[in-house]
Amino acid sequence: MVKTNEDQKVAARLRQARENAGYATREAFAEFAGIKPVTYRAHEGGRGVQAWIDFYAEKLGIDKNWLRYGSVMETGGVNKTLVESNSLTFDKGNSRREDVPIKRAGLAGATAKDHGKQDLRLAIFGSMPGAAGGWIMNASPAGHIERPERLKDAEDAFALYMIGNDMWPRVKDGQTLYIHPTQHPKIEDCVVIFLKREPKEWICRDLVDRQGDHITVRQYGRNAEPAEYDIPWTDIARYYAVV
Repeated sequence: MVKTNEDQKVAARLRQARENAGYATREAFAEFAGIKPVTYRAHEGGRGVQAWIDFYAEKLGIDKNWLRYGSVMETGGVNKTLVESNSLTFDKGNSRREDVPIKRAGLAGATAKDHGKQDLRLAIFGSMPGAAGGWIMNASPAGHIERPERLKDAEDAFALYMIGNDMWPRVKDGQTLYIHPTQHPKIEDCVVIFLKREPKEWICRDLVDRQGDHITVRQYGRNAEPAEYDIPWTDIARYYAVV
């Protein structure tokens, strides 16, 4: 079967969704999906993948239009391109934008009736240093921890280990950051910001202000005074409230 450019684009989004869902290998996801590894490898390689879009969208809990086109159709037919296959929430001035939340099939979900008793726990992720001073979240969770009461109904919630002293003493090295996937960050909230660089890096800051073209954040430090600076919206993939 001849691979087209569109096949390759769908295959790339499929791989992205698979990794975001916590399946580090193609074989692990194939086992979860109940198909032969050789079949899935062919699809992620761009061969015959478009015939399976509905199947993979259901298995990964993602929007099939995003998987097919890289965008979703909103009410009124407006085509909204997703920045990436994950929950995305940010403000531009007073206009709040929310892209479709992508269910994390590989992260513990919120409801026992859907995914079993184990899924009442919360997936926590480690990170490795990024080239630009941030942190790159690992594709697979480091483990699972007790889900706080405040996140019991937040299906796509997850947690991160804080690394370093960028926010000391507000947030200490090794502290657990509990991430709410849909709660809109408020001014003076502690937030985790995923930046639009590849590979995407995250940072932890206090949210100080929101404007039409940027947000203002505050950074602390063990041996430094708190400092505030601006981050343009164009540099932000998504940001979450730490709860």
